[in-house]
Amino acid sequence: MMALSDSIDVRVGGVYEDIPSNSEFSEMQFLASWDRLFNTVPWMKNMEDPWRPNAFHLYVQLNDNATFGAASERIKDAKMKRISAALQKKKPELFVHPMSEWYLKSEFVNGKQTGGRTTYVWLFGIVGTFVLLMACINFMNLSTARSEKRAKEVGIRRAIGSLRGQLINQFLSESVITVFISLLVALLVAQLSMPFFNSISQKNMSMPWGNVTWWLVGLGCTFAIGIVAGSYPALYLSSMGMSKLAKSGRSSSILRKVLVTVSSRYPLC
Repeated sequence: MMALSDSIDVRVGGVYEDIPSNSEFSEMQFLASWDRLFNTVPWMKNMEDPWRPNAFHLYVQLNDNATFGAASERIKDAKMKRISAALQKKKPELFVHPMSEWYLKSEFVNGKQTGGRTTYVWLFGIVGTFVLLMACINFMNLSTARSEKRAKEVGIRRAIGSLRGQLINQFLSESVITVFISLLVALLVAQLSMPFFNSISQKNMSMPWGNVTWWLVGLGCTFAIGIVAGSYPALYLSSMGMSKLAKSGRSSSILRKVLVTVSSRYPLC
């Protein structure tokens, strides 16, 4: 037996594992039946219209073959049929909200989902995209700054019989390897700084090392960014003829000025 309060004694029927701290139920201490609550709280037993207040959340588990839309359609008029005529004018409807959307899609207006924390996800995603774009531009700036030296290298390789496809593979491989090394450094810095971040933010975040999708997305973005950042030397220098390679310093200087102007005119700060 266990005492929940001075007047409520219950029998323990089971013990559940500690719930993760990032769950809405992390501070929950026990689970009891609805009948137990209804029969021990005086104001609930004496309510004239028990369907009127919206003071509780009701959690349900759907069958495997059920859908949220179909379940919501079946229960939407359950409250309407049990309240007074005065309250029926407001036309209340019940619906099922999936647990997977509690955190990001938690704002409702007149029963319609209007958003939530998805706004911040989009905001940080846009900022992150611009940061990557600026990094690509800076990488291309470095590539164009070294284009004269690379042009001589390309000229020599072309003279000894290298094909354009081989040159493209070389430049793109160098770019992808550079971005991959940057990814490893970023993961190392993130892992080392995670305890400090959790302490100041009062969170319990961790790196999902065992998540296959996380790795696939990270490696896919690494490959795509490497291709974009290395596109200039790969496609431009490898397409030039022997006579143009000697004059590539001027054209690369023009492109470099354009990229520098873009990156300095539209900073992220």
